[in-house]
Amino acid sequence: MNHYELGNHIYNLRVARGLTQRDIAEKLSISDKAISKWENGTSQPTVYNLQKLADIFDITLEELLKVSKENQEKQITKIVITGGILSGKSTCCHEVKDHFEKIGYKVVIVPSMESILEENGFIDFNNYEELLKSRLEFEKTFNNLIQAMDANKILVLYDGASLDIRSMCTKREFTTICNTLSISSEEVRNSYDAVFHLKSIAKWDNTLFDKLNDNNKIDSSLAITIDDKIIDTWIAHANYRMIDCCISIENKAKKLIHEIAKFLNEDERFYIEKKYLIHIPDISYLDKLGGCSKVKMTLTYLNKSSEQCDIKLLLRDEDGKKFYQKIIKGNNKKSTISLSAEEYIDELDNKMLDRNPIVKYRYSFIYHSVYYKIDIFEDKAFSILEVDLLSSHETIQFPSFIEVLKDVSEDPNYKNYNLSKK
Repeated sequence: MNHYELGNHIYNLRVARGLTQRDIAEKLSISDKAISKWENGTSQPTVYNLQKLADIFDITLEELLKVSKENQEKQITKIVITGGILSGKSTCCHEVKDHFEKIGYKVVIVPSMESILEENGFIDFNNYEELLKSRLEFEKTFNNLIQAMDANKILVLYDGASLDIRSMCTKREFTTICNTLSISSEEVRNSYDAVFHLKSIAKWDNTLFDKLNDNNKIDSSLAITIDDKIIDTWIAHANYRMIDCCISIENKAKKLIHEIAKFLNEDERFYIEKKYLIHIPDISYLDKLGGCSKVKMTLTYLNKSSEQCDIKLLLRDEDGKKFYQKIIKGNNKKSTISLSAEEYIDELDNKMLDRNPIVKYRYSFIYHSVYYKIDIFEDKAFSILEVDLLSSHETIQFPSFIEVLKDVSEDPNYKNYNLSKK
């Protein structure tokens, strides 16, 4: 994460002094969103604000900027795996753990405290204030143990997390609880690096849900409502993704692993991307395809972009929610910066005048255990199919509804940068 070490250091100093993000923001006469961005590593304070922070924490500027060599080398990424009832969170967490440990990560799973309570007889535990307070302490204990671990690349998977409790009560109740505990939902949400939501099976097949569900107090209709409340709880996170329902939990786990690999910038190291020119498929068929997600994407190239170095803005419209990012890709490195709507609009002033924005609908799905992405463009008479393989020897079994025209994996004409030419 960009500037993660400094952000984490600021977070620890603030928490140790019992201050909220809002407290710091008021002292600096800036928004608490700015503090959140500093702490999650998406931006850094100005020199002026660094000095003011040092004064607030009663330390020298040198002490504020000093990050130990050990912490500089240690990369800790905190990812929430959340979702509705019968979404496969726990199973998927273990599949993710197995995968990323094979490629060099130390993976820690922070279990669901609510599940632990239920397993020990606390079936109707509805003291939400005590639950949130206990969950935050529970996670803090894990975080302290993780900081002391002898490993440089640590991936922390939260099987559900503190903010899930917001979906159990009304917004007013949760706001009151946060005020009592001197925290905000934004502060809790932004303490994690990314959030992946696994949709409940109730949203795909309510008959199957009713068959598998052993809680007679919750039917498929209520499960869908709960799933929607959890989505509403987390969707404002800058790095939020939804994983649709799949026919099998194995395929759902593969989708999740693929999306986490992309977030960690590990997809280019461990996946071989094949790209094919195809006829535009039947969109109505794709819209009805089980386990197929749809996202509207708008790519806008900025000045100083080239074939060797992409600098672009990405607007993702996912289930009516918009996410804004700036992506810099070149020299086998990729960095992604989350933007606010205002920052995105400001950045548009730097767009390349000889390029058109690329507007496309991306359909993603699993077929025969392989991850497929179909891009359907608003202004092109063709579509592009991308397939991510784990090995060059892997056999591709194209779905019957796809008509492949040719392999364009090595053809620069079909790169987004060149497709955007006016």
